[in-house]
Amino acid sequence: MRILVVEDEPAIARIIKTGLEKSGHIVDVVDDGNEAKNRTDVYDYEIIILDVMLPGADGYEICHHIRNLGLDSKIIMLTAKDDIDSKVSALNLGADDYMTKPFSIHELDARIRALARREKIIYGTKIQINNLVLDPAKKSITINTKQLKTSLTEYRLMEYLIRNRNNVCSRTMIKEHVWGEKDHFSNIIDATMSKLRSKIKKLNNNIDLIHTLPKSGYRIF
Repeated sequence: MRILVVEDEPAIARIIKTGLEKSGHIVDVVDDGNEAKNRTDVYDYEIIILDVMLPGADGYEICHHIRNLGLDSKIIMLTAKDDIDSKVSALNLGADDYMTKPFSIHELDARIRALARREKIIYGTKIQINNLVLDPAKKSITINTKQLKTSLTEYRLMEYLIRNRNNVCSRTMIKEHVWGEKDHFSNIIDATMSKLRSKIKKLNNNIDLIHTLPKSGYRIF
């Protein structure tokens, strides 16, 4: 999942980012409320983790902004306040969950996955395209009933293409959704594509499933 963390305490933000990336998520971090609103105007996040006390705009204002945009991103509020009124305010504004500091990164990850299962964001039904099957729950891909062995990045790339099978995915879109904020040039994306295609052909009678559309991007058929 692609996750936005809005937290102005560097140590806490670093712990969240490191922990969630180890679980396979793509994590962007901002430390300012106005920047968070700008990000949600442009990028599509499945989960947004919001601190309440922030410079620029507080977590409640950001939550209200997200819901006014009509986004269905799942929001988890983080705060040192544990009183009922604070929790009710957050939930009434559209937050999906509420955690008080200090918290366990393992519990945070578990709550993220619980939200995903409940709303069927990612960990849901298998997706089949002809002889290719994506099983999000197991993070596995099979072709002709044979498992496609991938690195984590290759799996993310395949999942993104499969979930967007009716659309052309540009290199910019792929970089943002698969590599996140890291600076990757298109030749690295192309190299990863090349490795994937080679693996796919070995399982698919030398037939490729990923197609390049000149000057546009990639699409899986």
